[in-house]
Amino acid sequence: GHLKYATPAPLSQLTSGRWMDNTNGKYYPGTFPIDRYTSVAIMKNLKIYVHCKMGERAKQAGELLNQMGYQNVVVIEETFDELVAAEICELMTGEVQSLTDM
Repeated sequence: GHLKYATPAPLSQLTSGRWMDNTNGKYYPGTFPIDRYTSVAIMKNLKIYVHCKMGERAKQAGELLNQMGYQNVVVIEETFDELVAAEICELMTGEVQSLTDM
């Protein structure tokens, strides 16, 4: 499953492309996160919450988003199973096969 209002985006998707830093013209690995409801890149001034099943990939994704200019990134330290057990989030059941890291 996944969090109800989350946009499932595995770390492999975030690291699959390249982006250019406008300040120096250099290219870096990474793909801007896309909002699944609007199909456009998430604006850099919005708060982004990042989580994953075990926590490590969320930290990596948070660091990458910071490098890309997203300054309001919150890495949720609790694992997915801890969030489920705490019953603090609405969940969607089932797999998201096309969007999961293999």
